[in-house]
Amino acid sequence: MVRSLAQAVLSLAVALPIAASAQVSDLSIPAPAAGPTADTREVRTALARQIIDVSDFDKVSANMMNAISSSLPQELGPGIAQQMNEALQKAVKDKKITPAQQQKARAELPKLLDTYLRTELPKLDQAMRKSWAAMDMKKIVYDAAVPFYVDNFDATELRQILAFQSSPVGQKVLTKTPQLVGSLLPALQRNLVASARPLADAASSMQKVETYVIEAAKK
Repeated sequence: MVRSLAQAVLSLAVALPIAASAQVSDLSIPAPAAGPTADTREVRTALARQIIDVSDFDKVSANMMNAISSSLPQELGPGIAQQMNEALQKAVKDKKITPAQQQKARAELPKLLDTYLRTELPKLDQAMRKSWAAMDMKKIVYDAAVPFYVDNFDATELRQILAFQSSPVGQKVLTKTPQLVGSLLPALQRNLVASARPLADAASSMQKVETYVIEAAKK
């Protein structure tokens, strides 16, 4: 699960727009109190937050969730199949099913796995989306990305990024993008994995799988 989440977050974080193509005048960016040429950390922070605001983050976040959701069968399937095998062995040992029932269930394991995943993964997906919806994703991005912009660009460059055109500063944004992804990934991964791990563990718990295969073997 951790590997899959990290890959999904990384691939979709790269797609995060660094800036929009709108002109500065269209964004109604107020001049800083100390004057239009002021270059303080406060001014840089305000500009960095506006760069994030004009990005299409909501769409990226939705795509990220969809990518993680679609990866669940591939990520969880092999582990659950192994658990089913172990559960069948334990069930015979504990005399909960007969060896004949175990043999029949094992022969039908691919079908049992498919049914289990089709039944349980939608529940897991719903629980994860509910958990993620409760997160303040914009704050996570602010906390991770604003320091990157503040530390790597001055106020003039940040204003040029907001007006993003084909210019030297635009090229600088492109060259800095891998570092931005590196700043975003740990924060996003940490929060998404922390949220998903207990839900994934619950969906594939040994007790749940064992109960499922025992009931299937007795049919």
